[in-house]
Amino acid sequence: MLSIPHETPVAWAVGILAALALLALPSAAEAKPSVKGKKLIASGWHMPPADYVREHIAEMEQLPFDGIIIGGFYPFWPKLRGQQAALEQFVANIRATPFRRFTDNFMSVESGNDGSFDWFDEACCADLVANWRTLADAARRAGLKGVKFDPECYEGPSPFQYENCKQKETKTPEEVAARVEEVGARITRAINEVYPDITILLYFGPSVAGYPRNLEGWCGLIPAFVDGLIAEAKPGFVVVDGYETAYGYRHARQYAEGRKQMKEIARKDSRHPDRFARHVQAGFAVWPDNWNGAPRHQRLSFNADDPLGNYYTPDELAHATHNALAYSDRYVWVWTESINFWKGWVWVYPAGDTPVEKPIPPGFLEALVRARQSHVPAPPWRSLMGVVRTYTAKDLGPVDDETVFGDLWEAHEPLLDLPLEWRFRLDPEDRGVRRGWARAELDEAGWTPIQIREVWDVQNYSGYTGHAWYRVRFRAPRLPAGKRLYLAFGAVDESAWVYVNGRQAGKHDVGPSGFDKRFLIDVTKHLKPNAENVVAVRVLNTIGVGGIWRGVKLIAHTEE
Repeated sequence: MLSIPHETPVAWAVGILAALALLALPSAAEAKPSVKGKKLIASGWHMPPADYVREHIAEMEQLPFDGIIIGGFYPFWPKLRGQQAALEQFVANIRATPFRRFTDNFMSVESGNDGSFDWFDEACCADLVANWRTLADAARRAGLKGVKFDPECYEGPSPFQYENCKQKETKTPEEVAARVEEVGARITRAINEVYPDITILLYFGPSVAGYPRNLEGWCGLIPAFVDGLIAEAKPGFVVVDGYETAYGYRHARQYAEGRKQMKEIARKDSRHPDRFARHVQAGFAVWPDNWNGAPRHQRLSFNADDPLGNYYTPDELAHATHNALAYSDRYVWVWTESINFWKGWVWVYPAGDTPVEKPIPPGFLEALVRARQSHVPAPPWRSLMGVVRTYTAKDLGPVDDETVFGDLWEAHEPLLDLPLEWRFRLDPEDRGVRRGWARAELDEAGWTPIQIREVWDVQNYSGYTGHAWYRVRFRAPRLPAGKRLYLAFGAVDESAWVYVNGRQAGKHDVGPSGFDKRFLIDVTKHLKPNAENVVAVRVLNTIGVGGIWRGVKLIAHTEE
């Protein structure tokens, strides 16, 4: 284990980076995923202004990053929010900064606005296109790799949510998406005039809308915007799906699934799949002080005294960052809110909402260096109960049966509520299928009781992400002849493979966006009437809380 002097948070890094350089380079024969050539980009609440960077770059470059995200500009605000003078000063400071190690730097661009923006107002869109051209030109003149764009809107209504569209009463989601794509293409044509090989790092990319695309969902218009950007892209133009969804990820399987969502599944819905493959890259986010903060934000303080008191220990952070690098195409952005790497302190909240600065504990900076090694072992799973705020089923959405299932009774009749208590077992290596955990006759010794209608996190499994299994035995009633039978799941966070009496009957697997979706599994051919039946459910949760958090009912279709 490497040791970092507690009182000098940056002076150690250059030597360590040199010592680990060879370890960080995979051999030619090493198969992907690989950390070779990947870049860590610093971002967050404590990013210094451009004039500070200019004066302190030598000190900053001792930290284990490859670039920074700085600035803050607003193209959706009319006339660039009057920031032209500030933009020129920003360019002057960055041009005068003698970067050496930080080779991949980005200008921060936000989606905030004053509420006047309208996709169908030509003056608004012309102004937006001009603003993007101005920002791209400034990034080129400053010698930056490109811009970071955050579609999550913190000022004004989000331009990427259909519900905020000023024309939603007269325009369908598809019509709005088509207009967003058209304007996106105009933005790229303008950018091509000044910086055709720009990189645009999106904190949320096309994968955010799920598959099939939910145009009316949160940031549901982002895929259309990206389709527009890539429709006119020239060689060298890159859009990075930064996949902020990866906040809290730890394990290789999570990053592998995230990469699949970005590179394969999101591409299926693109109107330009070939261009998507050429121009869209997979990136990831890492949040070392994940969900730490002030009580007023319903968060728990970072624990500067006990690593086990935080979402990530240094070993866990090293493992997560390694996996993020390995499964990205090039970029991983590191977001912090409590930790200030540049000044060497972290905010803690000993009492109330007033932060106190404490030195960053040993190991956290080192973790970002270790992440570049060719192999970083996975630490054992541990419960996060008491470490982070644990959400309950009621926090995720409605749980009463009338709200969840009520509309089904127009064409179905309820036959049975499956029991509240099931048997449960974690499957961190996803070996349950091979081990026969779906078999009806399985010996359930070693399985623990768990209740559905609640997340597993409040039942001694806080913070667990990955696969787990539920099993239940129940006696089916006399079943109506000639009717199709279904198991109606109110919701499973987030994917489920359902087995009845040892045979797979169906699945619900649409990615993280499926966490609150009701689904029906046809069990007509699998269920034994007036007899004992066994249902096994293999659940995958990749982020946040997990489990069968709403009820499960046996129902019959009445309109055969």
